Amino acid sequence: MVFVCPRCGGREYWRTGAGLWMCRACSRRTSVTAGTIFDRTRTPLRTWFAAVWFVTAQKNGVSALGLQRVLGMKSYETAWAWMHRLRRAMVRPDREMLSGLVEVDESFIGGVHRGLPGVGPDNISVLVAAEHLDHNRIGRIRLEPGPTDRRLALVKFGQRVVSPGSTIRTDGARQLRRFADLGYQHEYFTSSAQTSPRT
Repeated sequence: MVFVCPRCGGREYWRTGAGLWMCRACSRRTSVTAGTIFDRTRTPLRTWFAAVWFVTAQKNGVSALGLQRVLGMKSYETAWAWMHRLRRAMVRPDREMLSGLVEVDESFIGGVHRGLPGVGPDNISVLVAAEHLDHNRIGRIRLEPGPTDRRLALVKFGQRVVSPGSTIRTDGARQLRRFADLGYQHEYFTSSAQTSPRT
């Protein structure tokens, strides 16, 4: 591990005890947890590590209520804040874009409403992009909440998450055919479930 002072950038330090380091150049004291998700916490790191293990080891997702129960937390709000801090830490802002064959689509959460065909008024839009590794497996995925203005939302989402030169497969809606003009190979499904290439 390399020490870098957040104030002056100095790399020389003294250990002052109690988890603090002091920069030799400017005498600023810095915690060993500064700049991490454990910054300014008073909770023992052992408890944080238990939370990290619990969140990453579950196959079916994790709720703040589950985290509260497992760690014996008194406050649901604390468990909720921890969950959000851990989720932010698990997403790399510089992560690679999807590539190869990528299916881009929009889905709706909220179920079917009696008497309302199609998308119901309470349904929430979710934008989805999934890499196809072969016929039976998918690779990495990206999800985003859909915006209220949905006209070009999938096109903009695709540009953010799929690297140019990749093949994007869609349902063939007219506005999605713009992918072919944006540096992507574009395939779309026809009504007979055949894939039609479009360049």
